[in-house]
Amino acid sequence: MLENYLIDWESIVDELKRKNAKKVLIELPEGVKSGIFEIEERLKDFDLTFSGENVYGACDTINDMEGFDAVLHFGHSRIPNLNYSDKVIFVEMRRRVHIDESKFEIPGFPRIGLLATIQYLDLLPKISDILKRQGKSGIISRGDERLTYPGQVLGCDFSAATMIKDKVDCFLVIADGEFHATGIAISTGKETFALDPNTGIIRKIDTETFIRKRYAMVEKAMNAKNIGIIVSKKIGQKRFNLAKFLKEKIEGSGRKASIIMMDEITPQKLANFPFDIYVNTACPRISLDDAELYDFKIVTPQEIYLAIGEKPLDKYTVDMINEL
Repeated sequence: MLENYLIDWESIVDELKRKNAKKVLIELPEGVKSGIFEIEERLKDFDLTFSGENVYGACDTINDMEGFDAVLHFGHSRIPNLNYSDKVIFVEMRRRVHIDESKFEIPGFPRIGLLATIQYLDLLPKISDILKRQGKSGIISRGDERLTYPGQVLGCDFSAATMIKDKVDCFLVIADGEFHATGIAISTGKETFALDPNTGIIRKIDTETFIRKRYAMVEKAMNAKNIGIIVSKKIGQKRFNLAKFLKEKIEGSGRKASIIMMDEITPQKLANFPFDIYVNTACPRISLDDAELYDFKIVTPQEIYLAIGEKPLDKYTVDMINEL
């Protein structure tokens, strides 16, 4: 499992020793949890405990570290503008992927913005070189202060794309699935392509179906009378000030609104509240990518603005966590 990733075990051990860490908590994304036996072997000189909680990103590393000397957070990079505990060590895990240059083609676009999630960032310079040999330009830009690296994209931050949208003809996004590429296409208004790192297939993103579904949700929000506003307790998602602002705006439109603070947001936890619809100020993927998991309706802050008339209906935007 872990042989598919580049992991600097020597540096991890050195950092744990530098912190004089003995008891270590391990945080793993879902796709990496099957690698715990290798981690135990690699770090056998330490007293390891594995977190059973879901780990979606660097925004939700554990807050309660009592009893541990260090926390190893696998699979994500530090979000620079967050104040993490000194105990937290990020293990980025770059994926080993081969790109077949003979099959790599994006015709008709001379200037291409390149972006990737953390696992695939090492591919960006390689793809830039391929484009150069094809007589094209691969443009890699820095984003805002939530992003560690140039060309990096998070599910809640597309700023590395929006900052150069007027300097490129299209975007190419390397990530698992099409969520990030869809967000970039909507945020920039540019033609966007998704490269599947597992197959090497490049697909053009069609945002029409996505936007149609979201407008259907906005229409339902227009008829809602009682609205729950979800606030996350996680370090990188806690937008309490936004929630209070939304409550004021919603109540000003003649509706009722209540703020619900949660850690892990699940359908089961929300099922018994008496709301017609929820506004999610936590991770945007809960509203946009995981919507089908919920039997009830969830919208983003930007969508509730449309529903209550704070923004014109034809100005759809995706949610990004640029400030907390």
